[in-house]
This record gives sequence, C-alpha cells and structure tokens, in this order.
Amino acid sequence: MGLGGTLALQFALGLVVGTLAAAVWRCSKADGLALPASMAATVNGKAEIVVQDAESYQRMIDRLHHMETVAAIQEGMASAERGELKPAAQVLAEMRARYGLSR
Repeated sequence: MGLGGTLALQFALGLVVGTLAAAVWRCSKADGLALPASMAATVNGKAEIVVQDAESYQRMIDRLHHMETVAAIQEGMASAERGELKPAAQVLAEMRARYGLSR
C-alpha cells in the first residue's frame, strides 16, 4: 500500500475511533456514569488518539497560554538584566520606519 493509502487508512481509523469514543461518551453521560476528563486509544501501549471533553481541553489551552506568557515575561526580564535594552525613542523610530508610520 502506498503512502496515500496508508494515510487514508489512518484517517479512516481515526474517524472510526473518534466516532466510537464520542458514542461511548454520549451513552455514558446519558446513563449518568462518571467519565474521566479524557480517554486514550492506544496502539502497542502508546496513545494514538485522545478524546477529551471540551471543558478539560479549554483548561489545558488556558494553562498553556498562561505558561507561554510567563515564559515570555521571564525571557524579557532576563534580557533586561543582561542589558539588552533599547531606548523607547529608538524602538519607536524603528517601528515607524518598518511600518511606514508617521509621527
């Protein structure tokens, strides 16, 4: 089977597993069963597909954005501590030149 066929098979398998997981999720919720925030389908002991409820996914994305923001602030502070600063007037002049802005 060529690469295209392999990718198509993987895509189809993903759709089937995703649809099955969604059905299990809906049925379990309808029956009042408590489900984990996420479920993983494994192949040879490794997670291949993860199905996660929307609330847990959003919390994960929010945490990721927070961590990225903290890392950017820390890098900016470290840069300042190393003396890698420019005067504001220089930065504004560079931005005006780059973006064709007037005073």
